[in-house]
Amino acid sequence: MKRIYLDGNNMMYVTKVLRDLSLKRKNRKLAEQLLIKIAKLFKEHEAKDYVHICFDSTSDLLLIENDKNTFIVSSAKKEGFNIADDYLVELADKEVNNHDTCLFVTCDRELRVRLKEKGVKCAGTATWLKMAHSKLCDNAEAMDIDAWMTKLLEEM
Repeated sequence: MKRIYLDGNNMMYVTKVLRDLSLKRKNRKLAEQLLIKIAKLFKEHEAKDYVHICFDSTSDLLLIENDKNTFIVSSAKKEGFNIADDYLVELADKEVNNHDTCLFVTCDRELRVRLKEKGVKCAGTATWLKMAHSKLCDNAEAMDIDAWMTKLLEEM
């Protein structure tokens, strides 16, 4: 897959670190920054043509992570949508010529049905994060995903 679309909202609760940031520490912005960092590392490491991570809404500061239309952080609200689900379906509509090379990552079952109706491939967020961990963590066999995410947070 050369083009990856990530449902950032649905990734917030997949791991203990992300849940703790979002719920216990009430620091959604830091959780978003961590997910953006992982997505950007994945793009660079896996030589993907395009990675787009979409949130329902996000801080203007996080939107500056965009990189020459090959790495996009977006806010569905800023694009005129109430929720990221609707924006991701719109993006899937635009991928009509790229269905074989794009992947949408979400754990939202209803959204996956809508995306598959558009003809795009889907993967679950936990599956994608585990795969990213195995490819990006130098010591993935010894360091679980939460330890890896904690290390990434410390580097930020």
